[in-house]
Amino acid sequence: MSPMSMDDWERVTPDPDPIADLGYAVGEWTVSETDRFGHRHRVFVSNHDDDHDREAFIIADETGVIDPVSNR
Repeated sequence: MSPMSMDDWERVTPDPDPIADLGYAVGEWTVSETDRFGHRHRVFVSNHDDDHDREAFIIADETGVIDPVSNR
């Protein structure tokens, strides 16, 4: 995916489709929940073997994770 120009961004609808309008690819991730020192976190790891390196994961606390369907 190439970077979008300002003109490209101005043509995108207010509620763009992530795949058709923005060029995102859908990925599959494994989600694990942890509780460390009283703080809950979710760890997201890509299911694709090619992505398994030091940068192919996300760690988020519970306030940083929302359900996109119920928060549209």
